Amino acid sequence: MKPMDERTALKVADVTTIVNMVFVLALFLTYFQTKAVIESPLIPEWTVGVVMGPYMLKGCILTIGLIVGMLFRTFGQVRAQIWLNGLLIVFSLIFSHAYSFVMS
Repeated sequence: MKPMDERTALKVADVTTIVNMVFVLALFLTYFQTKAVIESPLIPEWTVGVVMGPYMLKGCILTIGLIVGMLFRTFGQVRAQIWLNGLLIVFSLIFSHAYSFVMS
């Protein structure tokens, strides 16, 4: 396996960053959709926070990870950004399962 050149590393970093941004966007859209569905005079407002708590935590972690990844890229650490983005993708895929396992 030959090492990745800088141009390929930048492309991989861009793709993984876009995937993470899609995950964050989907979480925020899920929040607003859930808020619109649950909004009722019979259901208290704090119910949205209880239902969406794990998703908000996941969104905050992914957003902070994206900011750190952009800082890596700013300082020329593209391979570190790729590793961080890969970890964030894995995190976003297993978070719901791990959270429900831990909280049960």
